[in-house]
Amino acid sequence: MEIEKKTRNVKGTVGRIIAIILVAAMAAWLVSSCNKPENGANGLSAYEVAVKNGYKGTVEQWLASLVGEAGEKGQVGKSAYDLAVENGYTGTVQQWLVSLIGDAGKNGSSGEDGAAGANGESAYELAVKNGYTGTEVQWLESLVGPIGANGADGANGKNGNCIFRMDDGSCFCNINECIYCM
Repeated sequence: MEIEKKTRNVKGTVGRIIAIILVAAMAAWLVSSCNKPENGANGLSAYEVAVKNGYKGTVEQWLASLVGEAGEKGQVGKSAYDLAVENGYTGTVQQWLVSLIGDAGKNGSSGEDGAAGANGESAYELAVKNGYTGTEVQWLESLVGPIGANGADGANGKNGNCIFRMDDGSCFCNINECIYCM
C-alpha cells in the first residue's frame, strides 16, 4: 500500500515536470517563430501634416496660430499649511514651519588644499609701483619719523613699607626710618 502511494507521488511529480517542460518549449517556439516588426519610415511632424492638409504659412506662423487667448485669472490656491491642516495637522503656522526644519546634516569632508599662491609684493615694491623713486634703504629710513618731545613727569607715588625680618623675625623697617620690633 505504501509503495503504491510513493509510486503515485513519483508519477505525479514526473508528470508535472514534463508538463512544465512542454509549456516552456511551446512558449519558446511561439516567440521564435513570430515575425518581428521592421522599423518604418519616420512620420510627419505636426506642421507637415498641417501643410499636407492645406496650411499655407511658415512654421513660425503655424506655431503662433496655436496660441489661444489668455484665460481668466484663476482662484488663489491653498497654502501648504492649509493643505497640511486639511490632512490632519493641528499645530500653528509657526509650529508647522519649525516642523519643516530637519536635523542638521553632517559636515562634509574637507576639501583639498589649494595650490600655493604666488609671492606678493613687498611694501617697498608697492611704494615703487605707486610712484616712490628712492632706494629701498632710503624708503626704510623714510619710515622713521622725527624724535618726539619728552613727556611730562608722572605724579609721585606714595611711600611704601619695606619689611625686613631678621633670622629671629624681629625687625620692621620703614624706608625713611628703621624701628626695632620684637
